Amino acid sequence: LSSLVVWGSGEALEARLRGSVSLPCVLQQRTCPIQHLLVYWQRKLDGKDILVAGVINENLNTNLQHEEYRGRASLNLTNLSNGDFTLHLSHLLLNDSGIYDCFVFCGETSTQELLKNTTELHVTANYSTPVITSAPPNERNPELKLTCTTQGGAPKPEITWINASDGTPIHERHIHNDIYQVEDFINVTSTVTINVTSTTNFSCVILTASGNLTYVLEVTGENNETGKQYGVAPAVRNSIIMLVVLLIIAIVVVIMVLKKPFSFPTGCWRREYQQGKADSD
Repeated sequence: LSSLVVWGSGEALEARLRGSVSLPCVLQQRTCPIQHLLVYWQRKLDGKDILVAGVINENLNTNLQHEEYRGRASLNLTNLSNGDFTLHLSHLLLNDSGIYDCFVFCGETSTQELLKNTTELHVTANYSTPVITSAPPNERNPELKLTCTTQGGAPKPEITWINASDGTPIHERHIHNDIYQVEDFINVTSTVTINVTSTTNFSCVILTASGNLTYVLEVTGENNETGKQYGVAPAVRNSIIMLVVLLIIAIVVVIMVLKKPFSFPTGCWRREYQQGKADSD
């Protein structure tokens, strides 16, 4: 009977936390009467096989369904006759990530396995754009402390600090990570303590299954002053200051000119007055 089994492996699926997803399981040629079909989806939870959803005698079996999936996992009964045994999951939890197996059997007295299909599910949530804050050095702590924070994501990410000026990663001994979970969402705080003597760009990189999030901060000067994201270089900053000073001087000159009362030179005024008087006579 094993030669009659159709084996399938679905691609890994990614779905959003608290969203919905459909895990496919389709038998192209159904030869078994629908009333004799036995369908069940299972997965491992805490090392044990559990029933996510099952169909017996054309009805969903909720008695054996694991409590974690009651009200959240189902099959469309009207599609069974078409060989479609897709599992529909809703209100996804972080713990729903894992490998799901779909089994389809046929038989009234004896059971014949028709289909086994496997799908891997990854439940994720997007992290917020990371932000870096800084604590300047002081007498008690002569090194610069940079803190990178990101919130509301899933699953647990990897955090990397990079000296973006030369592309070298910062050694782990300088880094301290705090990762804590609020309900199904994960918040991350990563701190790096390092000595900086020249202008340097630092990158905080959050590595996730969905992609990478990066924030770059420029640290300038020997006093470890920090600029904003992709901070302005010192040479450019000095040019800007000079332009601002010249602009202020120009504005002051214009104001002084406008405030001075306007009059013709005395000689010109007299000539115009005398000429006008002669014409009138």
